[in-house]
Amino acid sequence: EIQYALNSYGITQQTLPFESDGVLKPGLFDRRLRELHDQEHAEEEAHARVLGDLTPYPLEHDVVLGRGSPYQKFPGNVQLQHLVEASKPDHDRASSRVAKTAISVNVVKKMQQLHNTRFLKRDKSEIGWYVVDDDIAREKVAMGFRNLARKGRTN
Repeated sequence: EIQYALNSYGITQQTLPFESDGVLKPGLFDRRLRELHDQEHAEEEAHARVLGDLTPYPLEHDVVLGRGSPYQKFPGNVQLQHLVEASKPDHDRASSRVAKTAISVNVVKKMQQLHNTRFLKRDKSEIGWYVVDDDIAREKVAMGFRNLARKGRTN
């Protein structure tokens, strides 16, 4: 009866993940999970495509510019913070402003190369995010170095 009812909705026995005796078909479950994952990933990429100059929302590896805890805890910002912390000894050893700027530029480039990171800022209309230029991204990294130095003085 159940199979008959399912057939009336266009669901055939072959599309079900188990045999008629209730035993799970081997490999079908894993394949279906992969299909769902791929479908979800494709949908995320489709949503993340730039609509004109705006992106509807940041992706996991993007760095979002803004103040406060939600921005600091965003996964891309956390990755950036780890890279800034790892680069801090070189930044501290740099004696000139030009050398420190070069280190900040290198951090931006590493993020872009390793994770395809975009540095995003919320649009004033709040309907999306826009990609900032590399100079603004470098300033974000430089601010990270200054914040680390400030933390070191207060601890």
